[in-house]
Amino acid sequence: MTRPVLSIGIIFRDDIRSIERCLKALDPLRTAVPCQLVMADTGSVDGSREVAERFADVLIDFPWINDFSAARNAVIDRSKGQWFLSVDTDEYLDADIAELTDYLTHKKKQPHDFCTVVVRNYDTYEMDHDYADFAAIRMVRMSSGIRYEGAIHERWKLDSGILTITPLKRTILHHDGYVGLNGEAGRAKRERNLALIREKLEQTPEDLMTRLQLIESGSMEKDFLEQLNKSVELVRQGVPAAQRVGPPILRYAVMYGQMRDLPETEEWLHWMEKNFPNSLYTRLDANYFAVLYYHTRKDFPKCIFYGENYLAAQRDYRAGRADPTAQLYSVLKTASPYWEQDLKIVLADAYRNEKEYGHAVELLRTLENYTGFDEKQIKNLLLTLKDIHRFSMLDTAPVLTAFWRELSRPEPDQTRADTRTRTFLETGAQFFQLATRKLDEGCTDVFRPSFTLFASLDGECELGTAAALWAEKDPQVLTQKLAEVNWERTPIHILAYALDCGAVFPSGPMNLEEMDALALRLAREDIAHMPVLIERVMGATDVQTLAWTRALVMAAVKTLRWDDKGLDEAQAMKLAHQFAVTEKAFLPACYAEQTLCEDGLFFLPPMHRYGWYCAQAFRALECGALAEYVRLLRCGLNACEGMKGMAEFLLAHTPELKERPEPSAELLALAEQVRAVLSRFAPDDPAVAMLKQSEAYQKVAWLIEGAEAPVMGGLAQ
Repeated sequence: MTRPVLSIGIIFRDDIRSIERCLKALDPLRTAVPCQLVMADTGSVDGSREVAERFADVLIDFPWINDFSAARNAVIDRSKGQWFLSVDTDEYLDADIAELTDYLTHKKKQPHDFCTVVVRNYDTYEMDHDYADFAAIRMVRMSSGIRYEGAIHERWKLDSGILTITPLKRTILHHDGYVGLNGEAGRAKRERNLALIREKLEQTPEDLMTRLQLIESGSMEKDFLEQLNKSVELVRQGVPAAQRVGPPILRYAVMYGQMRDLPETEEWLHWMEKNFPNSLYTRLDANYFAVLYYHTRKDFPKCIFYGENYLAAQRDYRAGRADPTAQLYSVLKTASPYWEQDLKIVLADAYRNEKEYGHAVELLRTLENYTGFDEKQIKNLLLTLKDIHRFSMLDTAPVLTAFWRELSRPEPDQTRADTRTRTFLETGAQFFQLATRKLDEGCTDVFRPSFTLFASLDGECELGTAAALWAEKDPQVLTQKLAEVNWERTPIHILAYALDCGAVFPSGPMNLEEMDALALRLAREDIAHMPVLIERVMGATDVQTLAWTRALVMAAVKTLRWDDKGLDEAQAMKLAHQFAVTEKAFLPACYAEQTLCEDGLFFLPPMHRYGWYCAQAFRALECGALAEYVRLLRCGLNACEGMKGMAEFLLAHTPELKERPEPSAELLALAEQVRAVLSRFAPDDPAVAMLKQSEAYQKVAWLIEGAEAPVMGGLAQ
């Protein structure tokens, strides 16, 4: 039998989620190059072994002994290839295997015994967002006799001297095994790893590689900061491997220092710059976190300094000018395009703060792959563009237009695309808010209002449409354009503006649900403006405008903080009265007459039941029937408990209820007579209900019910 060129070694256990994906991805390589697939099962019970049987050339059982190296070495012992490639089941080989097959089939291109491949670690199972690359020695010449060492986070047992390594820069293993590792789903795996790491650390407390593994796996441990500080101190003392493992450890120190605002952060950064100036962990990762550190402290010159250093390092890294052994001990956290884009946005904001607007715009023009942006980056880019637009006269339209067009482009995963466009629209809508407009108007340095940033998107995006509408003054034109607006994606503030200008709304058919949604958005975004809008439509007689009036009033009633001590009493009482008047006009237009009585109210939605009781209560108040007024408000509360605040407000602030005259002797006597009659019947007797509707009872109800349900004491529960 011809000796295979390559043996592919895999150990696995209960990896049914990903094992078939991994093995299928190896098929093109096994077709292109004579290969042997050697697999070791360390105790699967989930069907993984059955999948492996379909693919493996050699499949062995290896009882788990808490030692990853032992399992991997057992696979090596059964491998016959000239080269050995180690792969995990939560990885899969990229489809581009040209570089790897070319290397394996041309002996003249095989000058070294060790090859690195790119292990690309993702933070989501979708594997289309952020990632961190790691140059891992995964392929070795079998004749080197090399073996694995280490029970956990096993590694090749390499000599301490200078390694000669061939970097395979286009050979990528995509890896999603760290997704969720720090969450509840990864608890068992995390605890298993940490137990093995701590056991080894007890034996060799100054082993920096083990300490690096503890830092990478134990950020949630109670003693994490203590272990981090101890590791940094050992690096600074120059213990063995400090030059090789020190840079990634110091990188983590700067990273967690920035994230947790540790006082040692700046000291660690400067020490790292001095002692490891050429390391990618310094030039990329430490510089990136330094940018964030100084940006939060508003030290923008330093932010710019470290940001430009980071971008220079990225250019070297992309061009392949970095040391191929630079990533042998840990991942580079910020080498992917995701982090580069992220830093450019922060750096552009630093330039903007330093009034270097030209530098900021030029930097933003270099952004790419907007569809890879997450929600945070979308928000930050828009906020940065907004401030450049406000404080300068530079043309931001090319950046914004390119941004929107790529974000809104249809994609296979439309859910993710919709999330991005929604974030764009929701963030941009904030620029139209009354508070933002007042801020723009009150700042003498502002050249253009924030919302005009979107003027270049007129006809392409709802924010552009809104910006264009804001420039319009003619109420007839506004009325016409409002009928064409997609209100689900358009800032609600443009509706308030159009109504202020005298536009008629709604100008065409619109159902109640749409009106309610719009009115509620108006109330939530600009509650102070609602009284003006309501006043303009009160008294409407046509059905559409009456329905819109009802939507505005109901939204205002729902969103007003009735228990606010600073509430304008007169305005609140006016709103309550407007609500009653509107319901009195609206309900007969929508419901049958026999429904609009207490026995038929169960047909109505809760808020309309409450509205009916409010209308009747105000009618009773006008007639001087205070007890009936109180009773109806209580009934309304039972119909819609969510309006308790409004009902209590009315009881506490109705002027007629604030003072009661002393009852006359005749009135007291009548009250006693009524009590005597009531005592003859059970509370649920129909005769009691009839008596309470009588004129005599209405005169003395406040005396009879006062002890149990006082008018001035709020609502009975």
